[in-house]
Amino acid sequence: MRIQHTLAAAGLLCAALSAQYTAHPLDNLNSGVSQNIPIAGNSASWDEARSQFLFRAQYLPPIPALLNGIEWVPNTNGTTTYERFEIWVDHTQNSTLSTTFAANLSANPTLVFSASPGSITWTGAQWTPIVFTTPFVYDGQSNLVVEIRKQINRIVSPPPSISHRVLTYPRRNDLGPPIWAWGAYGSGAVDATTAQTTYNTELLTRLDWLGAATLNVDSTRDTTGNSNRSYFHIGATATFTTQSAPNEFYVQGYDFALQPVPLPIPGFSGGLWLLNPVALAGFLDGSGFASQSVALPSDPGLIGITLYAQSVILGTTLTFSNIVDGPIAAY
Repeated sequence: MRIQHTLAAAGLLCAALSAQYTAHPLDNLNSGVSQNIPIAGNSASWDEARSQFLFRAQYLPPIPALLNGIEWVPNTNGTTTYERFEIWVDHTQNSTLSTTFAANLSANPTLVFSASPGSITWTGAQWTPIVFTTPFVYDGQSNLVVEIRKQINRIVSPPPSISHRVLTYPRRNDLGPPIWAWGAYGSGAVDATTAQTTYNTELLTRLDWLGAATLNVDSTRDTTGNSNRSYFHIGATATFTTQSAPNEFYVQGYDFALQPVPLPIPGFSGGLWLLNPVALAGFLDGSGFASQSVALPSDPGLIGITLYAQSVILGTTLTFSNIVDGPIAAY
């Protein structure tokens, strides 16, 4: 009964809102560093893999919504043929991932996409979407686990040399690292029970939603003289983009601190995370997007502080967005 009610609520929201996405850990596709194991197959050493990624609830829509797809950024063009490629999604109350895969899932995770066998055509240096054949009904309050299982038979279908981009700097150890197991074709790693590693590589990811109001953040990154410079460094410009239905009024708030738990506001869906926000306001455009840019002062006193942001939509519904954040770095 609870799932039926959630489906009905998500369906009503879908009728009112266009598609949105949340970007993790930031809405940027220009990282020069890539990861091969979870999705790609440019080495026989990881033609099989099982991987899990954690997305915490505060970075997801705070209302029931349909998760309709996922996007990654490959480093180059190509088509990968898989003997088996599956994406599973589940709610979890875990705040970090156990190295035992089953411990992070319920008894009934949802198989949202399968190409077993099948192929995926990747567009280099662009967000490449995978639309789920079975959308996932998100409850608006739990953490999410996304699991990927892949198996490539390179003797039958040699894969292209494709990898997928990750966040360069800063490493976001605070977000809960992904886990994976890998091996050559026939190793059984695609069905591994235990991960070989947890690694603080945040695969650049967009989660595509129907029926949500969302907020995303990007940042400039000055690599002059130092390719290891971080996003959100002092002197950078951070851009915050609110998404909802076209032409709705929104308020976007910024803060250096959060409530211990989101503060419920009567009449509003979701809750307020920010403690003492400074706010900007405006109207979304005809596509349902609006961006505000914030220049981070070149003040060493900001180093190590995290900047948080959240939006609220004041339209046909009164809805808070997810939060976004950026730890401010020296360079």
